[in-house]
Amino acid sequence: MAKTPSTLPAIPFGSRALRLTWPYLGGTDVWIFQVLYNTARNLLQSETALALPRLSVTGWFDRKSAQAARALQACFGLSPSGEVGRATFRLFGHIPDAYGGPAFGSRPLKLGDTGGDVVVLQNRLNGLRYAALLGHPADGVFATATAAALRAFQADCRVFRRQPVPVDGTLDPKTLLLLEAVALLGGRNLYAGADGVDTAALQTVLANLGFYRGRIDGRFGSMTRQAVMALQARVGQRPDGVVGPATYHRLGLISPTMAYSLDTAPRQSLGALRSPRPALLFPTPAGEHQGPAGLTVVPATAPPPATPTPLVTTLADASGTVTAEGTLHRLSGRTTEIVARSRRAPIGLTVGEGETLWVVSWGDDPTGSAACLEVLEPTGDGDWIGTGDFPWPGLLGAAYNFGPWYGLPPYLFYLAGPGLALYRLPLSDGPSPPMPLRPEPLVALAPSVIPPQLQPLGLCWVPQDDTLYAGDGHGHRVVQVVGASSPKGPWKPVPIFAGKPLAHPAALAFNPDNGHLVVADGNGPRLFEVHPHTGRLASLRTLGGSVVPTLPTLPAGILGLALAWDATGMMTVWATEPARNRLWRFGP
Repeated sequence: MAKTPSTLPAIPFGSRALRLTWPYLGGTDVWIFQVLYNTARNLLQSETALALPRLSVTGWFDRKSAQAARALQACFGLSPSGEVGRATFRLFGHIPDAYGGPAFGSRPLKLGDTGGDVVVLQNRLNGLRYAALLGHPADGVFATATAAALRAFQADCRVFRRQPVPVDGTLDPKTLLLLEAVALLGGRNLYAGADGVDTAALQTVLANLGFYRGRIDGRFGSMTRQAVMALQARVGQRPDGVVGPATYHRLGLISPTMAYSLDTAPRQSLGALRSPRPALLFPTPAGEHQGPAGLTVVPATAPPPATPTPLVTTLADASGTVTAEGTLHRLSGRTTEIVARSRRAPIGLTVGEGETLWVVSWGDDPTGSAACLEVLEPTGDGDWIGTGDFPWPGLLGAAYNFGPWYGLPPYLFYLAGPGLALYRLPLSDGPSPPMPLRPEPLVALAPSVIPPQLQPLGLCWVPQDDTLYAGDGHGHRVVQVVGASSPKGPWKPVPIFAGKPLAHPAALAFNPDNGHLVVADGNGPRLFEVHPHTGRLASLRTLGGSVVPTLPTLPAGILGLALAWDATGMMTVWATEPARNRLWRFGP
């Protein structure tokens, strides 16, 4: 039976050998091994690695785990014993006395701590997008800059992976589990002969930067060494071919990603997921509500990694008429429960700190003149209550920048009609906007008033360069606005993707595992995956079934979109399609 780390014994990774016994060994160390093994399987491209079987993440070292260990050992030329000991832990970059010890993961870390495990923590943060926040190579001292970088990692886990870690800048057991699973680089220095999964992550970054052109095989040979030396020469370091704290820091500065993924073969892409299937068909069992529209996912209450919970708004009553009172549903198995009631056709939904919800409602007037922004606060018993209702004309999509977690002024971004305009609303420390409301215009996406069905519906904010992405249905494009939370403009919408096969881009979501945007088509049941920097279309998925709409008066495409990660570290995609009355789900 599968276990989540919250139900397993907490045992530091690498603190004991993992071997096949009866009863099976269980613990968080087994869970981390299984997650890292599957990550290696996704990254490696050697012939032996391509034959590696997928391993179920259960937290128990069973026969299949021993078989997976033997396969990985053979892949790297180790004796295929099936026992995970020091040599196999080294493949994952785990060395008990790295940088003088103590072993990474053997204790919580906080401000003021020093030691080799602090060096490993800083290396791991520096190897990803957190290098700019840390501001220097690892020095083994847990100071305020280390806390800021770790807090940003925790925020990314909350905002994009929907995992309920504390955002406090300390390395607690919950954060440690996710850091071990995501931050593959930094556990040791890498040099010629240092083979392993961490070297495969290094090769992935070097390949994306154009320095490495070989296979991602995890072998630190001459090609990898030459690529490292080329990188070091480019950034002004002594080209010695050794990847240590200084080089880890430079890698994170020039390749600020949230995870390791090859651009030409992205991890956790739409194309690698199973076929979409309806998770729920509306009307609800009570026959009261239908037309699923707004969608978000909130972290589960269990310790991470846990399975997040989708929240869905509905637009129509039992007769299919857009109603003046919408509803907020929480998915529970194959059914839903109403947890709050909203006003005026709620079409957008975004979540903030503490699971405060902002609901964007178009209104019951087709012109959008009766639109409003609602604030719903959690009651503590799983429901939400309204705490604010702010009228505005023509509200559409919304996104929040989680300012307190990222050291930014807190803003709620929203799209408003009847023209195509992008605004930001300053927020106070509480969930409700400060009164009086003082929205600030950012950019206009179209010069004149256009029909509502051609307006953008989707917004997505990401912390890299404080970037806001918008789906511009009128211009058939996705645009980005950099520095969206900065004090002064000018802000300029820069197209990153335009034209066919994307008809009317609507909802947007960000995939932290490969850095791609997932874009919903507002004119049909299709999802696209786009690289935000190159504009490359990575994959396309069509949601199947009958194309006959159940509610022809509602939008024909995908209106709501959300990504979440389950207890095995795998991505699940959720999407709402109001015209066909469906909540879609597809994943591993």
